[in-house]
Amino acid sequence: MSKDTSFWPVKPPLTYKGDINFAKFNLRYTGFRPATLMNDQSIPSCIPSNISLGRYLPNTGRVDPKVMLSLMNVADNHYLARLSKPYTEI
Repeated sequence: MSKDTSFWPVKPPLTYKGDINFAKFNLRYTGFRPATLMNDQSIPSCIPSNISLGRYLPNTGRVDPKVMLSLMNVADNHYLARLSKPYTEI
């Protein structure tokens, strides 16, 4: 594996699909990754988790409607996507 990618990207889903309701839980682990071309700085590893809950509605002809609520980053942890300078107003 090259040094320019994260070492352990893992994303095991956990799903439930019933006749009326459905649910999905994602827990994604991404290892540390280099942030600069020289690989002298890195972004730390992160573990965001997402939950989706939903309900199937009665069919109307060809359409299979559903209602879904998605919650992203359930633990409300703040992760870095990239390194950058702080924003300053001019």
